[in-house]
Amino acid sequence: SLVQTNSSFSNIDKFHYLKSSIKIEPASQNILNNCQVTDDTYENAWEALCSRFDDRRAMLLEYTDSLFKVEKIYKTQEILKLVDSYVSIRSSFVKLNVTDHEFMDLMYEKMIRDRLDKFTRREWDLHINTHKPTFHELCKFLEGRHKSVKYTASDHQFQHLRNINKRISKKGKLSCQTTNLLALYAQFVKKSLEQ
Repeated sequence: SLVQTNSSFSNIDKFHYLKSSIKIEPASQNILNNCQVTDDTYENAWEALCSRFDDRRAMLLEYTDSLFKVEKIYKTQEILKLVDSYVSIRSSFVKLNVTDHEFMDLMYEKMIRDRLDKFTRREWDLHINTHKPTFHELCKFLEGRHKSVKYTASDHQFQHLRNINKRISKKGKLSCQTTNLLALYAQFVKKSLEQ
């Protein structure tokens, strides 16, 4: 990034520096290997790398996680180590222009997201189409997810009871278990969609 903004380097120099500095990452190397080293192609290569790896949301989640991973200190002499860790993390948020309101939303999202089951967390991650989801947006999503799961579960129970009823009709006999299930079925059918 510092080389990118430095006007004393030509685009070819920047391109060579870019190629030499990211040899560790094979996916990045593939992008660069498909470009010839010319003055004109440097900007395209830089943009391709940025679009692939400049994920603000992923960075925010990583910084938020790092807030909770700072090690506890056990000696007074380690106070500065603790302070330095948090100052470093805070500066990362500042560099991304995170507002106080956005920071609070991130904290709530972190606490809630860490407590979700893996399927709901995955659905949330797929649902997000912005780098700055709000606490309100997360709550609305979770309320909708709850309704969806509730109705899906009700449909599944309804189908299960209907299948049992079909089997009973074929056999012509009722067991105690079947009688109980039929009573549940009758209660289920009487419920409204909201219930």
